[in-house]
Amino acid sequence: MQFYAYDAATGKVAWKYEEDCPPGSRGPGLITGSGLPIKFRGEDCLVVHGNRQWKILRQADGKQLWNWECTGPQEAPAWASGGIKPVGKNLYLNSLNGWVPSLVECDFSQPDPKPKVLWSNVGIHDAVTPPVIWDGCIYGFYIDSRKDASDIGAKPGEQNYSFRCSELKTGKLLWKEHGFHLGLSITAADGLLFVHDYQRLTLVEASASGYTQKGRVENLHALPNTGRNMHRGLLDWSMPVISSGRLFVRTPIEIICYDIKDPKAE
Repeated sequence: MQFYAYDAATGKVAWKYEEDCPPGSRGPGLITGSGLPIKFRGEDCLVVHGNRQWKILRQADGKQLWNWECTGPQEAPAWASGGIKPVGKNLYLNSLNGWVPSLVECDFSQPDPKPKVLWSNVGIHDAVTPPVIWDGCIYGFYIDSRKDASDIGAKPGEQNYSFRCSELKTGKLLWKEHGFHLGLSITAADGLLFVHDYQRLTLVEASASGYTQKGRVENLHALPNTGRNMHRGLLDWSMPVISSGRLFVRTPIEIICYDIKDPKAE
């Protein structure tokens, strides 16, 4: 497991944190999310997730100041942990075992933060596409048929995922809508969810009461005819970006820009 810090002015490596995987691990123990900047014991630090631990590294030199064993070595896959997302005062959302999202209470203002797992829920899968948080709810995707999970990449035409909403406070599943394809990404703004899946863009109302589709663009782009496995739409995992009233969507072959400004706001 390695974590690098670079000098922004020169591009040179400022420091590198490195350690071996623990004995008995079922994976490479990667850090798969960016560090979360915090103040810890009066110093500028980063919280990272790797080798089945949360670690606090000092920004100045990469020295580890604290760690928490969040999962055991036999819990798989534990390498696709994603980032540690702050979602409230001393509350953080993270896939501790690399698969199941969990809400963790942790006070980094204390010398010993003492993390506490409030809930873990399989209602949303965080390893492929990170969920988004809006108004106390978590929106994300889940593979409906686990037995077909290893074959989904070879079945781009099949609708194997459901789009789901869970309560942030409890992890309780509130609703789910079937019929989404591999190649998933999602972003949110102004109470609306912009969902991009295989060759398609869907506008959904961000609501805890149920799935309400506000619009959909089919055949968003042509299928690429070159490159091994490009037809599977895996590059659709690039998150849509919203800026200045415009939505930018990356596809395997192009970038598409939509005007999403509210005309009444002008």
